[in-house]
Amino acid sequence: MQKFKSPKDCMYTFPIQFGVFIVLAGVMLLLQVNPLYLSIFLILPILMIYLEVTGSLTEINFSPKYDSQNIIVFDELKKENPTIIISGHYDTQKGSLLFAPSFQKYIQTYFNLSYLSFALIIISVVVSNFIVSSTIYILNTIGIVLSSLSIIFLIYSNAIGRYINGANDNGTGTCLTMALAKHFKNGEFGVYNDVNFIFLLTGCEEVGSKGMKAFLREYKDKLDKSNTYFIVIDNIGSGNITYLEGEGMIVFKEYNKQLKHIANELKDSYDIQKFKNLLLPTDSLPVLNQRFNTISFLGKDKYGNMENYHWHTDTIDKIEKEHMDYCERFFIDYINLLIKEVII
Repeated sequence: MQKFKSPKDCMYTFPIQFGVFIVLAGVMLLLQVNPLYLSIFLILPILMIYLEVTGSLTEINFSPKYDSQNIIVFDELKKENPTIIISGHYDTQKGSLLFAPSFQKYIQTYFNLSYLSFALIIISVVVSNFIVSSTIYILNTIGIVLSSLSIIFLIYSNAIGRYINGANDNGTGTCLTMALAKHFKNGEFGVYNDVNFIFLLTGCEEVGSKGMKAFLREYKDKLDKSNTYFIVIDNIGSGNITYLEGEGMIVFKEYNKQLKHIANELKDSYDIQKFKNLLLPTDSLPVLNQRFNTISFLGKDKYGNMENYHWHTDTIDKIEKEHMDYCERFFIDYINLLIKEVII
């Protein structure tokens, strides 16, 4: 068991933090404060955003931190051996207005407008160092208004939100990780005498992959980056088995091509589809940041939707045993094919 400290509800509190800094800079620009000073001030929120969206192990977050933990299981770890890490996060998210089913079709637009409004303020401040124009102040004012509305919405959503059951997200990934550990113990992964297997249950994925980052801080130097393969299982309990091509809402990073190729090879046996990425990151983002090989699997319908996503209807009665058995067989075949084609 690996203990670590983490803030909570970062889906809400983190954008509020950097958003307040950016809005403050915009207001100060309207009050004729020297834009050079404001530009220097804006380095802090910009750095906060950059570190978060790239999955960096270095973070700037001013929220209080609380106890959390990862569960890490392995027999023996030899750096000279190839390593397969099977991971699922066990924490859940708040169900709030942000993830209400009626709001789902607008969530991409909401995030786009929020980041655009923050960008308007930042650009206005920086450009004001060189140009004095009423247009700049108009754009800055629009940015302040939109950013303030976005922050108020997040504050309200966080205040009224309640933690959901999380049977699919991510009780299913947790259960499959434990089931695969049992299959490993029973010798069902072919020839693996010279392969390290690590089974990892992470905490605090929903607040910025804090558990995976804690794992990487401790184990990244104990693993061979070129010969370590992460398989991240998340939200797999409904829809088609789906693998992503990469991570990043702002900065896109591609997954390992061999891991994606192996998933594609199983198309004849399983109903598999692929999508480029998610709006929000998975635990693969910090893994990519540290230049390890990784791939994330989820369950999506043909339109890319995840059932009961971050909502109070994400309960165990929505999970079908037949589907979980199907996913379990898929991952056994996937891991055996990985060992056969890439590792051995």
